[in-house]
Amino acid sequence: MAKKKQQYHNGDRVRLDDGELYEWRDGVPPVKDEQGNVIKEGREAGWIDMATVREQLHKKVDRAVRLIRSAAFPDGQPVEVAYSGGKDSDVILELVRMSGIPYRAIYKNTTIDPPGTIKHVEEQGVEIVRPKQTFFQLMAYAGFSNRFQRGCCTVLKEYKILDRSVIGVRKAESTT
Repeated sequence: MAKKKQQYHNGDRVRLDDGELYEWRDGVPPVKDEQGNVIKEGREAGWIDMATVREQLHKKVDRAVRLIRSAAFPDGQPVEVAYSGGKDSDVILELVRMSGIPYRAIYKNTTIDPPGTIKHVEEQGVEIVRPKQTFFQLMAYAGFSNRFQRGCCTVLKEYKILDRSVIGVRKAESTT
């Protein structure tokens, strides 16, 4: 479950990757060094430190691209990019494109997807795979899904197309 920013009347508090709660000062989150220590807060951490922020972002992007390249098949087979149309999928799709590995970005349609999502998927050039049964046909056969029985997800979303898959999941959502 993603951690949400907690707000109160005279400012914001934010939980950073280390799990600690920090106070934003002057609308700016604290800046941490490579060891995780807060080095600047408030206005000190503002525009003056954007070069550091950019550098840290480039390091994260380079690391992600290297990790994606390590998932590529030596024989050049494409890797599946599991695409949902959300922001995490947009990021992972761009990282995979930057990596230069062969891939197929695939959106698994559930038949109850919002039209705006389908339009976004098409604009990104992502392949749309349509199921053999619609969501409503599955519900008529198996009943409604719940947290113990997720038949519709198994049939509509959670199946393999290619041998390797890349999925965009934020650290806060990951169990590993």
